[in-house]
Amino acid sequence: MNFLESISSSVGLVPSTPRIEKSFFPIVADKYITLHTENHQSKQWDHVHHFIDLIRPYLKKEGIQIVELGWNETPVNNVDFSFKNIDPKHAAYILSRSMAHVGVENFLTQLAGFYDVPCTSLYSNTSIDFSPPLWGDVDKQRKLCIESSRKSQKPSFAGEEHPKTINLISPEQVACKFLDSLGISNDISKRIPFFMGALSHSTCLEVVPDFNPDPSFFPRSLLNLRLDYLFNTEHFTSFASNRKISIISNKPVDLGLLSQIKPAIEAFCFKVDETFDIEYLKQVQKFAIPLNVFYQSSNPESSISATRAKFFDFKVEEDIKKTKKDLDNLDELCNNGFFTSSKMLFSKNTQYSTKASWEKGISTHQDEKIIDCDTFWEEIDHLKLYNIHDK
Repeated sequence: MNFLESISSSVGLVPSTPRIEKSFFPIVADKYITLHTENHQSKQWDHVHHFIDLIRPYLKKEGIQIVELGWNETPVNNVDFSFKNIDPKHAAYILSRSMAHVGVENFLTQLAGFYDVPCTSLYSNTSIDFSPPLWGDVDKQRKLCIESSRKSQKPSFAGEEHPKTINLISPEQVACKFLDSLGISNDISKRIPFFMGALSHSTCLEVVPDFNPDPSFFPRSLLNLRLDYLFNTEHFTSFASNRKISIISNKPVDLGLLSQIKPAIEAFCFKVDETFDIEYLKQVQKFAIPLNVFYQSSNPESSISATRAKFFDFKVEEDIKKTKKDLDNLDELCNNGFFTSSKMLFSKNTQYSTKASWEKGISTHQDEKIIDCDTFWEEIDHLKLYNIHDK
């Protein structure tokens, strides 16, 4: 029993097709699709920008523009028009003229179905059985529904989820189904991921500090300086100029240098064991810089318990290393599998996708092959893995 049948039975009524009024809304686009985002955390799909990047080239060829609807305050980039928080009657007018609609399951997806607009609906904290398409060509609309992979678990129906099940739906999967609903030929299905790390949607800028950055190198951005990859502070002041930096190190950084660049430091992540000098961390604390302390063994005899005992006044977190076994669908991994990474690691002005890529001298390029080594799998949270299939 879906939610409408449940409500109807409780009051002794029979559901019927509603009467929906719409009001004119001035929109200049002749050909357009609509998308919407939600304000509820559990329905905020973090892959929406990547989805737009995938479909926009195909839509542009057809002269189709993108109209955003909804109530989410978070801005969505690369759309042609954005009409948020508008009257439902105006939304009905816009949707009735749309070529296709895409968004998380809610009022607007049902409204699109009412007007028989092809609607790609995303289900996360609810299910298709609970909230199916109710009006229009229901069978046709149901084929366009995409339900998150919950690993046999039931939907949470929660306003907040940690982690969010909506993010288990890949932008490639949605883009492929959406373009197919428009009858637009595409080859996106060749690269639909079989694994997406929890942070694969979030861009992370990392730097091996072995070069002097140009002023145009990501100004006003947050850079993670990886001193644990290569300890070199020669160019620190340049990186801290017109940027924010986060320092990750397993060796002491000169206190005078820290004082000089302090306004630019967002965080200092330090890796220690029980052999490290506690007085150094106490001096760093005096700078009032956000300090995160992680345990990293420097010899086989060290232990996290001994480190925590020594650094009792600090919260020492364990730096848990991910492995290949953390893949929940390892059976889909082929010998010639590929990956993309949300990390952008720069060394000597060359971009790499992972630490393993940097170590092997493989710069970022399309269809990067999986590097089957421990260092690669440690960054699995930032990776999307896929195989290339013939369409």
